[in-house]
Amino acid sequence: MLYEYQKAGVDAILSYSGHAYLADEMGLGKTAQALTVMDIRGGPSLVIAPAATLQGWNREAERLGLPPFDLFTVGAPSTRCLCSWSRAAKLWGRTRDRGWNTLVTDETHYAKDYKSARTKAVLGDWYGSSRRRGLVDNAKFWLPMSGTPMPNRPKELRPLLGAVYARTGCKELRVATDFKAYGRRFCDMQIEWRAGRKIHNVNGASNLKELSYLLRNRCHLIRRLKSDVLRELPPITRTLVNTGAGPVYSGNLEEIAETIANGERDDGSGKLLEWRKAIAVAKVPSIKAYVQELLEETPEDRGIVVFMYHRDATYQIAKELGTDFAVTGDTAPDARQAMVDAFAAGRGRVFVANYQCVGIGINGLQERSDVCVFGEIPWVPGEISQAIARLHRIGQKGNVQAHFLASNGLDGYILRAMLRKERTVGEVIQ
Repeated sequence: MLYEYQKAGVDAILSYSGHAYLADEMGLGKTAQALTVMDIRGGPSLVIAPAATLQGWNREAERLGLPPFDLFTVGAPSTRCLCSWSRAAKLWGRTRDRGWNTLVTDETHYAKDYKSARTKAVLGDWYGSSRRRGLVDNAKFWLPMSGTPMPNRPKELRPLLGAVYARTGCKELRVATDFKAYGRRFCDMQIEWRAGRKIHNVNGASNLKELSYLLRNRCHLIRRLKSDVLRELPPITRTLVNTGAGPVYSGNLEEIAETIANGERDDGSGKLLEWRKAIAVAKVPSIKAYVQELLEETPEDRGIVVFMYHRDATYQIAKELGTDFAVTGDTAPDARQAMVDAFAAGRGRVFVANYQCVGIGINGLQERSDVCVFGEIPWVPGEISQAIARLHRIGQKGNVQAHFLASNGLDGYILRAMLRKERTVGEVIQ
């Protein structure tokens, strides 16, 4: 039921005491490996996963001939429990004195913000030398998983390293218990003044080789790439297409840089978000024309996946292309997978979706399509990897083509910023 590399992964996980981080590239079947580990270890098992993936966990358990999990909603959790990240705080509130033989945290990068309730509930938190416990502290064995352990920046790994320090007492990880010490060590922390307030900017990166060492040797990172273990899987071809400047503001790099310097975050908030929304809508005619050209070159029994970000633009491009498949944050997790199943079965030729909504826990698009179009460019390298992995995964027979449609100005800046982040991520993870 498992590929040889998956069996090797299970053996590697079980060879560690206390914890291991399964970080195989997306599409290599991390869920199957985790289910096998839990089955071998036995005892009470808990899986924390994004809401969109919960159905997929039980589907994979059924495929492997394993019993299903009980979904935690209210009341006392079962000894084989599946809980969403959004309900993790509630679960922790009811199980503070309960132990788990195996804890699996799927898409562990969901706990990248040390201030969030879900991060504190699952990974715990540090206040100086004082520890506030989380679910990881009650587990005999912890298996964090993610194909993108560090989606963006080193600061996102601090909660993980702090949790491993709590479990092991490894002195090399103690730096993760202190925000400023970690910032100086791994985030090239800069002191800035904004509106008279002192700000510790930890959006940078430093000492990446040391950080990579800690991940591999102290967090027991296990990572295989598709190019290493699935050599029969065809490669990915990436194409950048310049759509030109739309009839709305597309900006110049100087003004964009000044906007960020004045305090706008570079993840798409404030003025930048307004610009991105306007540009997305203005690009709809270009996206429609490009997808229609691709459809003419694509066999009639194959489809095309269009990745978007903003809801209005997603619905608009779906309407323009005449498809019923438009997945946004408004679409319930069960409905998302139902749309994927219908598309895979041959209904319609175009599947339009927000790349964040289908970037995790969705399987089946590869059965119908090997062509995807990014109508909007993500800020985060991990979001591109996650989205493309919906097509480039086990079961894909064709050469996956990823087309990026970029306008002048802001899109160009996002591409440059994304490529810089991708290099940083590569130094730490790869």
